[in-house]
Amino acid sequence: MLEVAVREGDLAKDAIPACLGLPESKDVRIAADMVPGNTTDYVTGDRTASSRSAGPVVWQAVPLQRESTDGSIGVSLADLERVGKVTGSQAVEGASSVSDEKRGAGRPHESADHLPNESCLLEQWRTTASRGDTDAQFNLGCAYLVGWGVGRDATTAASWFEAAAEGGDARAQFNLGVIHAAGDGGEKNPLRASKWFTKAAEQDYAEAQFNLGSMYENGEGIGRDMDESVKWYQCAAQNGHPKAQFNLAVILTAGVGKKTNIRKAIPLYEQAFANGVAEAAHNLGVLYDTKEEMQKSPLRAIEWYRKAAENGVAVAQHNLAVCIYTDANKLKDEKLAFKWFRAAAEQGIMLSQHNLAVFYEKGVGVNRDASKAMHWYKCAANQGFPQSQYILGARLAGGKGVNRNYVSGFVWIRYAAEQGHPASQCLLASMYYSGRGVFVDYLEAYKWVTLGLTNTNFHVDQCVRLRDDIAKNLRQDQLKRSKQSVIDWSPKSWDQLKPSGYSIKLNSANGEPPYRIIGPIKFVNKLLDMWELDHENAASLLGFDKQYKGYVDKLLKGYECLVEGSETEDRIAYLFYIWSVLSELFRDSAVEIQWLRTVEQELDGKAPMELILSGSITDLLFVKEFVDFVSGRLGVC
Repeated sequence: MLEVAVREGDLAKDAIPACLGLPESKDVRIAADMVPGNTTDYVTGDRTASSRSAGPVVWQAVPLQRESTDGSIGVSLADLERVGKVTGSQAVEGASSVSDEKRGAGRPHESADHLPNESCLLEQWRTTASRGDTDAQFNLGCAYLVGWGVGRDATTAASWFEAAAEGGDARAQFNLGVIHAAGDGGEKNPLRASKWFTKAAEQDYAEAQFNLGSMYENGEGIGRDMDESVKWYQCAAQNGHPKAQFNLAVILTAGVGKKTNIRKAIPLYEQAFANGVAEAAHNLGVLYDTKEEMQKSPLRAIEWYRKAAENGVAVAQHNLAVCIYTDANKLKDEKLAFKWFRAAAEQGIMLSQHNLAVFYEKGVGVNRDASKAMHWYKCAANQGFPQSQYILGARLAGGKGVNRNYVSGFVWIRYAAEQGHPASQCLLASMYYSGRGVFVDYLEAYKWVTLGLTNTNFHVDQCVRLRDDIAKNLRQDQLKRSKQSVIDWSPKSWDQLKPSGYSIKLNSANGEPPYRIIGPIKFVNKLLDMWELDHENAASLLGFDKQYKGYVDKLLKGYECLVEGSETEDRIAYLFYIWSVLSELFRDSAVEIQWLRTVEQELDGKAPMELILSGSITDLLFVKEFVDFVSGRLGVC
């Protein structure tokens, strides 16, 4: 078997290009050299703009939160699927916020000691609203929107908002736009939303201007028009809207529909940060870190990254750690780099998780801790980072620091190989060749070693020898077929590879008696065939004693119904889960069956199938947990 040296110290060093809330680049170069076995421990490539293939920032409207201006109740547009409900406390605030110029008979007293009760106040509003008072109409809309003193009724709220909006109330126009955008009380109607946002925006209502800019940028309900988007963002930004300032700066930075103008973007980022948008500081850090026109300044980059990092921006924490650790800036501080990598890792930044594992592995800025290193490698591996998957798989297959488990090692190495990781491809070939964790398959072995040699100079001599040894076991037609599979192969994304959750619905079929589970019972019949089990095993599989064999036979044929309170439904769901995960892992029924019948130390020296057929639901859950462990589902951050 080819022995492959694992280079645990590969540090994923490139900064993440996108600010928090914006999509990360799909093709960011993670490392200058991801192939283990070289002499250096860490990646040391220049952190130049060219190393970020997608540029420093990627434009997309920032997901918006609720906005409230002058006490009005309103929900800002943007991620329309995420529009939330307004709280009751906001309702009281909004309902009691009529402007000084429009004090009406229904306005609450300013002193809390003399505040009328809800029903009295609502009645006063209804009286003045019927006379055309827009403040009362707006307040009634707020009350119905949040259920203050009345049952919540978005339709009635919309009717009162519309009455006030027709009377020119910008707050009501804005709220009406939000209701139509969110589909609160009916279907979403972005066209009507844009109409009311426009009316409010024309009255200089900043939140409406911002939402209108977002709609024009995304083409929601109106044609996509970046000129109009920039126009309304500029209006909102001039009115002090922080997110408008930020989005406008991003447009100027990325040049979406316009030429880039970083000089104009800088003060907008600074204003946005001063107004509470922490991501603006991160983008400033990226600009000073990467842009030649900014006369790249590591010190200023670190300054802005730190401001964003201290405000919890995960990608800024990662980039700050990279800057601090880099020799080029002459401020290398391993302990401080460790601190920020850990902060970013705990927020789910994949590259930081890998780098944190390297720090624990090597004792960089922290005492060595192999168990914590494995934890963070696994976290990064579960997010699809090939280098972490390779290290994790090689450790499991080699038994380094963990109990040896060829099957689990094979799974992780295959994940990395399928994503195009060259060293993993070579190691996967050796596993197919030697039958470690998988049945011997010379065709697959030849394919993977050829792919590995195509993309790397890693252990070339050993890989060439392995390829030649594999070729001796193949006929010419097989060799030709394997070479063609190399030509046809293309890397897969982690989204295509990662295991997905499985569930099974156990509802009765239409017209069938209660508790009859026709679909799942068909699955059990199929499972018996797939796992090469006799139908006599069905009773144990479903948790019935042998004396119920006749009942189970009728159950499998659909002639019997489940007894109320039976565990059978749960058992079938667990069996479906186990089978689904194993099918994803092995993608080969023969390998799956072999694994099920192999004694495992972690299962108290028993084979998974032995526990499955024991009749104990506890044993079945034990196998389910072990399958989770093998597939890498446990320990996910």
